Amino acid sequence: MKFPYDNDYLRKVLPHSVANEVVEGIEQFPSQLVKPARSGKHFNREGPFPIRHADLFHSNVIVAKTCDVVGVINWEDSYAVPWGLVDAPCFLSTVPRLLNPPEQYDGTGRPLSQDEAGL
Repeated sequence: MKFPYDNDYLRKVLPHSVANEVVEGIEQFPSQLVKPARSGKHFNREGPFPIRHADLFHSNVIVAKTCDVVGVINWEDSYAVPWGLVDAPCFLSTVPRLLNPPEQYDGTGRPLSQDEAGL
């Protein structure tokens, strides 16, 4: 798999102080993954292998009024991975304010629309 942005674009959009380090890290990542994969130390045939949801965004998580997660949908592109490749969904720390304009929420952070609030 190829990184989606080329080096020129990254150097243009990243702060100058970190651009070279980021580009170098991207270029070196595949070779750094090969060594532990071949050693079997981190990637082996022994489980358990957790399932990684390939599209884990707020729109695929069903939450009850009590804020309990009751389900996750849209599993078709999911796959089993070694523990070293499991990542947490970053969106959990940004819901809901960064997903909708602030004027859609009251002073306490609750959505003004009852549909959004699940009431």
